[in-house]
Amino acid sequence: MLVEMIVEQKGSEEYRNKYDQYTNSFYKTNKKNLGYQRGFIGVYGWIDNLGSPPDRHLDVLLPTKNEYSLGQRVNVKVIGCFLRKDHDNKIVAIESYRTENDIQELPIEEMEMLRKLYPRIEKEEGWFGKEMALTIINNF
Repeated sequence: MLVEMIVEQKGSEEYRNKYDQYTNSFYKTNKKNLGYQRGFIGVYGWIDNLGSPPDRHLDVLLPTKNEYSLGQRVNVKVIGCFLRKDHDNKIVAIESYRTENDIQELPIEEMEMLRKLYPRIEKEEGWFGKEMALTIINNF
């Protein structure tokens, strides 16, 4: 499934960004960026047209070495998800031109990097493939 995501956070930024929906802009907070702390190479954001922060929305993790700007729209392919017990699930996507179709097809290095984001998996949590991600999106 192809969707458009909006970039909210770069993995290379030490502090989290917050989105202001009234000015359609981002500003730095004093909270640490989990991705930065755990070595995530890529960007984080949300799926366009399915809400936006701070309101209900669907988060997206995009592992990539490509550079994107805050607020940039990126065409991505949904390949999996991380289910969280607090229901703040994370959709995993890749750039639309890549050949992988499911999270299990990611290179080992990328999957290991993703696993470092959530090293402790609680009951009712875990990494799942494209079908679960599509269920989350369709039920949103």
